[in-house]
Amino acid sequence: MPVKHPTLVYEPIFLMNPFQVCSENTVNILVYVHSAQDNLRKRLAIHITWGSSDNLNKYKAKIVFVSGMSNNAAISDKLNMENKRYGDILQANFHDTYKNLTMKAKSAITWISKYCKNITYVLKTDDDTFVHLERLQKYIVTLETNSRPVTDLLAGNIFMNQFLFCNTKSKYYISKEEYPWDKWPPFCQGMAYFMSRDVVRKLNEGVKNPTKNQPFVWLDDVYITGVVINNLKLKLTNLTISYRLNADFKQLQHIKSLIFFQTNEMHLLWKRLHMLSPTK
Repeated sequence: MPVKHPTLVYEPIFLMNPFQVCSENTVNILVYVHSAQDNLRKRLAIHITWGSSDNLNKYKAKIVFVSGMSNNAAISDKLNMENKRYGDILQANFHDTYKNLTMKAKSAITWISKYCKNITYVLKTDDDTFVHLERLQKYIVTLETNSRPVTDLLAGNIFMNQFLFCNTKSKYYISKEEYPWDKWPPFCQGMAYFMSRDVVRKLNEGVKNPTKNQPFVWLDDVYITGVVINNLKLKLTNLTISYRLNADFKQLQHIKSLIFFQTNEMHLLWKRLHMLSPTK
């Protein structure tokens, strides 16, 4: 008998729906940020740095934070208060745990496909990722011909020839029953990847209608940008030169290709990049 691979049996229901974010026809870039419910400080750091309204508006960008449900009533209440203030929380009906990251990804892709049909590009990031929107905009310009949006684009830091995590003690462990092949298809690092709108639509169809060659895995970056994209026969665009983990300020200042930085010092990075004066 053929092996029956696991599939993602989950249909998102949106408990908080910031549909107004995409109501304008002028949105060029939609940024969606994977963020756990209790990561309030990280979301606030984005709100007052690269994800501030003033900075987003310069590049015709909007932002939403994608979250799930919590059993902690106090955390849920804080998320409700945060959403009342900013109106940019996208919450869906899954428990927000590490092994439900693919549900989070599917929720975002489903929502964007339904409510954001007028956008041009989509950027997925994590809430510890700093995005240099000015450099991202310059990258977009290099892609477009006569200012026409590019299609079939999924660009990121590509991992090639990666073997499965076979150590049962690893938090990334995947069994052969879950995924029968020895290596993953090429996939993008989850901290940030950049897509054209048509790719999001194709991903939505691919996630909704998986084939026998598309077993579900809970590692969201592997599943979305690797397994599903490979099954759709789409190619990844290498943007590795634009990534740094914990880069120092001199690198960020002088290496103009850098766009995405993983950091726990969002405020300091923002001040230095904009040469802001210290508090008086």
